[in-house]
Amino acid sequence: MPLPFSLTYNPNQLKAGHRYAVSARIEADGKLLWINSEQHSVTLDGQDPSPLRIRLEPVHTGAPIIH
Repeated sequence: MPLPFSLTYNPNQLKAGHRYAVSARIEADGKLLWINSEQHSVTLDGQDPSPLRIRLEPVHTGAPIIH
């Protein structure tokens, strides 16, 4: 299920020659439920895809899932 998000940053804090990536996680009641497992590099030069799609994977806690 797609969840929209926005990311704001100060372009003056970007450093030439550095690499940047976006990560995502979903938590509920302080517990990690979903997290990305792939790196999502970004250039932050206006050429990144929009919308940026980040696939999240469920975190396996070993506890049984009750439906």
